[in-house]
Amino acid sequence: MSKRFQLVLVITVIGMAIYLGGFLGGKYSLPLAAAQSDGLAAAGYANPAAIYCQDLGYTYQVVKTPQGDKGKCMLPEGLTCDDWDFLAGMCGEQYSVCAQKGYTLERLSDGNDPFSPEYAVCVSGRGEVVGTVTELSGLAEKARKICNPALEELRPPEGESLEAAETFDGVLPTSYDWRNVSGKNRMTNVRDQGICGSCWAFSAVGTTEAALNISNNKTGNSYDLSEEYLVSDCHMSGGYQTCCGGWQNTALTYIKNSGVPNEACMPYVDGVSSGCSCSGGSCDTNCTYKTTGKCSDRTCSNRCAGWASQLTKVATTGAVPAGADNIKTYLINKGPLAVLIKMGGTFDANNIYRCNPDGPINHAVVIVGYNNTPGYWWVKNSWGSTWNGNGYFKVGYGECSIESSVYYATTAGTPGTGFYTHFTNSTGWTVHKGVWSINGGTNYYTTGFTDKFSTVSHSGNYSTLTYTAKMKRVGCSTCANHLSIRGDPNPLEPVYSLWNYQYIFEYTNDGYTSVWRLVDGAWTSLQGWTTTTFINSADWNTLKVTASGTSLKFYMNGHLIWSGTDSFITSGLVGLGMYRPAIAGDKFWVDWAKVTTTVADTGDLEVLVPGVEVPGGDPRYSP
Repeated sequence: MSKRFQLVLVITVIGMAIYLGGFLGGKYSLPLAAAQSDGLAAAGYANPAAIYCQDLGYTYQVVKTPQGDKGKCMLPEGLTCDDWDFLAGMCGEQYSVCAQKGYTLERLSDGNDPFSPEYAVCVSGRGEVVGTVTELSGLAEKARKICNPALEELRPPEGESLEAAETFDGVLPTSYDWRNVSGKNRMTNVRDQGICGSCWAFSAVGTTEAALNISNNKTGNSYDLSEEYLVSDCHMSGGYQTCCGGWQNTALTYIKNSGVPNEACMPYVDGVSSGCSCSGGSCDTNCTYKTTGKCSDRTCSNRCAGWASQLTKVATTGAVPAGADNIKTYLINKGPLAVLIKMGGTFDANNIYRCNPDGPINHAVVIVGYNNTPGYWWVKNSWGSTWNGNGYFKVGYGECSIESSVYYATTAGTPGTGFYTHFTNSTGWTVHKGVWSINGGTNYYTTGFTDKFSTVSHSGNYSTLTYTAKMKRVGCSTCANHLSIRGDPNPLEPVYSLWNYQYIFEYTNDGYTSVWRLVDGAWTSLQGWTTTTFINSADWNTLKVTASGTSLKFYMNGHLIWSGTDSFITSGLVGLGMYRPAIAGDKFWVDWAKVTTTVADTGDLEVLVPGVEVPGGDPRYSP
């Protein structure tokens, strides 16, 4: 029966920490969790199957596949087992803890194990169940990789202030799942944290990657950011945020303020093979760096040489107001949510995870969806893609403290956010057609693609915006160069490689500007090609677009040359582009580009400069 209450443990610390016995076997010192992330203990639960493999003396490895990370236990005589199959006794039974203790092994599927609906038990020669493999291996205790914070470190770093609950326009749907929203999967691959207590990093990175997919209209494993960067001393708070545990909200705040590079820049090594671990409340001797609060096999010195150009940030992060409906609202409006949970429950007949009691919290995961029938959250774990079948599990509403510490992150444009690119690198820009390069760390350029539009877009969806870029065209005087706003390049129209939809604001070196709306390969003229004297022929020009609601304005070198309204496209990406016929030596340059999500026209010449509209032409050429 699903419980309709949530147990909240509150602690008052007066000069001493309270030690938890029983549940933690008296081995760990851990502060109890308080409401709404005020004094939450660090979360640090490792992959129990990885612990089991390595604790029995075998080598543990993680293999990357298109479906996600898969943990492998390397057994004697060349036998390799999936880690969860090995723990459940479905592979390598002769090398199990039961065999090592002289027992036989049997498998059960009643859900009465904290880690898997199917599990193994050891049976004596008299046919008596001695205990589960989980119990006899001490996995519930060994998988907890949590240090005991000093008193001044009990409170997680500040994070964002709690904002008023947002409302959903209409009745909340009865179910929702970011793995299938309008047929698109916004979740990246399930990862495997191994024996390291780094669940908090995987929770934060998994939430960030999903936010990037959502804001950039990407699917699946389009982004792969570095958890190792967070677990190493690149991001460390008071000696925490390591293999000895950490906080997912602290990591999200760090990603917002400082960013995190790609996985290739700093691959994950903690927790795999002979990787770093934490036990007994302190960093293990198998860790390369275990002094002055460090607990990892890497330090920041191990990151790639170009790490600074790879940093990805979230635009906003903060706590979700309490209540299941608030969590559902934020999940739908902002994306998957980083949460804390207690691992120590069981699976019911519907394979829904439930806990009694609901605390204390010890693990960090990601809520990706929900279903009101019979009432559960869909949750992404970081114990490999074969755990529980696909790396996900269902957690009952109000169960296992999953609703007590919930955080969101977005990368979409919001008031006060945006970007300013000087093109020392191409971070944040995605090429859709043509070959684009950086010239000496100062300009972005392309030589185009014959009879096509060559385009790039920047990450982040925008609705209200001011978008400015300085550009130059050398070669074709009648060919269009443009800014795109509120666009989506997927899929590209096959004939001229137009974006699926966009507003484009164009100019040519021979003195013309135009404004178009492009949808599904068809263009609509909002303003046909019109003469202007404010174009610097074959030299740099600064173009600016503002959009607020249905209002659109186009500036050329500080002069307002078109103003109009259109309500067809409300939000989307921004981009740059050019059209090139078969002309040798033709080149399009961009010096810098900037977006803010406010509309401020101060400093521009607000007088609309009239021009003469000339019949003819299309988005490729002036008349």
